[in-house]
Amino acid sequence: MSKRNYSAGDADMLIASATIVRTAIEQQSILLKERPGWTVAYLGSLQLKIDSVTKTYLGIDSAKDLRQASAVFGSIQETALNNLSFLKVQVEEDFKKDAVQQKELLTRLGFKEYYRDASRGGRQALINLLYQMKNNLDAGIRKKLTDAGITNRLLDDLIAAADTLLNARITQNTFKSSRKDVTKEYILAFNDVYDNVISICKIGRKIFKKDKSMGEKFTFSKVIAGLTVKAKTSAATKKEQVLQGTTL
Repeated sequence: MSKRNYSAGDADMLIASATIVRTAIEQQSILLKERPGWTVAYLGSLQLKIDSVTKTYLGIDSAKDLRQASAVFGSIQETALNNLSFLKVQVEEDFKKDAVQQKELLTRLGFKEYYRDASRGGRQALINLLYQMKNNLDAGIRKKLTDAGITNRLLDDLIAAADTLLNARITQNTFKSSRKDVTKEYILAFNDVYDNVISICKIGRKIFKKDKSMGEKFTFSKVIAGLTVKAKTSAATKKEQVLQGTTL
């Protein structure tokens, strides 16, 4: 089986690739002076290739639709991470005098195994955490939490988020690449997109070496990071506000 030439998830790679090609089209007049082959026709054909791969292998009509689906998922993800951060700090504070109870609750609710990755933008980790919480939040644990001062509303919102996230279209497609039946053709098609776009990135950064802001738009890792930074930053800010007593 062929290996992927990139470390990001397949959906994120396609979204980032489409974003970079769109930037190249917008800067085409500058790029064309240094790279005569980067015509509107060439960049347009690459854009169509990304859309074709997206539709063929992820079942979504175009990279634009994939971006929109990702935005929907990101919004749900952000809310869930905020709620998880708030629940976690309450459990830590409410049960800090009983370390054994605190550890047991954080473990059974999924925080010990999945929260670190989920808070860093890991979509599968977030799904796993919420479903472990849903499965383990029995009447006994719920009573312990609510008796300590945690609201049923917060718990119910997190339980509902488990199904909402799992049913989000982007979730199904993002994790499609982890199936055992991924074919060599599938990986070759994704690698072909990535290889073309990473070349544009490497050359584009050199062309815009005096323009740091534009150069970052041709830095694949930074474009990828931008897909999840909002959710991660928001969750971290929320926790800091809670610790300082400035929210809720």
